[in-house]
Amino acid sequence: MAEPLTYSVEEAAKVLGVGRGSTYELIHTGQLRHIQIGRRMLISRAVLREFLGLLPDENAPAQSQGKNKDTDKGDEAQETTYLITIRRLVNPAPRSGFQM
Repeated sequence: MAEPLTYSVEEAAKVLGVGRGSTYELIHTGQLRHIQIGRRMLISRAVLREFLGLLPDENAPAQSQGKNKDTDKGDEAQETTYLITIRRLVNPAPRSGFQM
């Protein structure tokens, strides 16, 4: 099955590995671009890939003819690193020390 062109906020949250509320926060703070159709918010696949630093889109024409297994593994590791970074940005660790 082909990857959809757009995702709902809930679907985008799953792709990003964060909660729906965090995804709405990213949208409202302007960190994640969206398309508004009536009351519905949609996030394009290209915007998600750009947000994660995974450009160009996987459906874009390939630069090289063959695939390199080592490069593919590096891409997976890079994608994991970006997801971890996004999670830390959206859900920072609680600070220890004085609390009111």
